[in-house]
Amino acid sequence: MQSLREDGLLVPCKAAQLSWETTAAVLESRFATGAMKPADLARAQGHYARMTPENARRTLRFWQVRAS
Repeated sequence: MQSLREDGLLVPCKAAQLSWETTAAVLESRFATGAMKPADLARAQGHYARMTPENARRTLRFWQVRAS
């Protein structure tokens, strides 16, 4: 949760099939101000919309295997 990149959070949120509103709240909770730049949030929303839950789960499995 310390990284400012959103990739590490978008994937598990999509795998869990969280709504975009919940995912945005998770992303914004990383900042002391509680907000991301609107352009960054819009970019993240585009990535989230294009990602399928199946691909997100596959990516999580890959990360788990790579980490072990």
